[in-house]
Amino acid sequence: MRDAPGGYPICGMVLEPMLPSDEPGEEVTDFTRRMWISAAAAVPRIVLTMGVLVGLPVRNWTGLQTDSKQEFVLATPVIL
Repeated sequence: MRDAPGGYPICGMVLEPMLPSDEPGEEVTDFTRRMWISAAAAVPRIVLTMGVLVGLPVRNWTGLQTDSKQEFVLATPVIL
């Protein structure tokens, strides 16, 4: 137990405050930011890969090789 927020020195886990607070925690803020970045990269990737199913011939517009490079660039932040 510790009376200040921060990481536990042995395992590095974030300590929860003794008294509840209305402010979001450090982990929640980080997770929310990463979720929005992943969502922003996932939506165009879905359009590129699944556009053919709804009548958007995206692969015909950009070319197969360019499309593959775009998918790689958009998928990398989601995976990381």
